[in-house]
Amino acid sequence: MASNTEPPDGPFHGPAPNAPPLSPAKIARAYFQIVDAIAAACTDGEVAELRAHVEATAMHPFDGRALERQLRSRELALQEDLEL
Repeated sequence: MASNTEPPDGPFHGPAPNAPPLSPAKIARAYFQIVDAIAAACTDGEVAELRAHVEATAMHPFDGRALERQLRSRELALQEDLEL
């Protein structure tokens, strides 16, 4: 993950590991950026990158499970697109 002085990369902007705690509004924004990135993922590689980001991000277990379900759904949708 990038340090506090490096620009973020990827479709979302997560905090650096040594960053101060985020406010609830920033946590919600980060969550919805991940949700949007999952919906926009077009390849298995993008989904794998997002899965790694979700696993590395500290969040409430309920939110983590919800994102995992969305990732699985996106993977299935991409597989179905390949089968058509």
